[in-house]
This record gives sequence, structure tokens and C-alpha cells, in this order.
Amino acid sequence: MISIISSSFQTCVFAQYRAQAVAAWLQGQGVRAGAIVVQAAGEKTPVTETDVGSRHA
Repeated sequence: MISIISSSFQTCVFAQYRAQAVAAWLQGQGVRAGAIVVQAAGEKTPVTETDVGSRHA
């Protein structure tokens, strides 16, 4: 079975996976789980702006 997933969906999935991996690492370093909020930003919710004005997560 072949499944085609949109690029923006894949970006969101991978962003969430990375955010959870960072949270797990922080917990491993002694940060309380309750002090961590996992929030992923994808193409539709960019968090930074580049020099040329385009925004990316």
C-alpha cells in the first residue's frame, strides 16, 4: 500500500516529533515535565523571519 501525505502535513508531523524529542531530552536533564510545553510550528505558523522577509518555522 502506498500512502501520499502532503508536504505541509509531513512538516507538522516532523515538527511535533522534534518538539517531543527536545522535551524528552530536557526531562532527561532534570527539567520537570510540568514545566515543559510542547508546541510545534509548521509552515502555516512560522516563528522566525529570514533576511529576505520570508518566514519559516
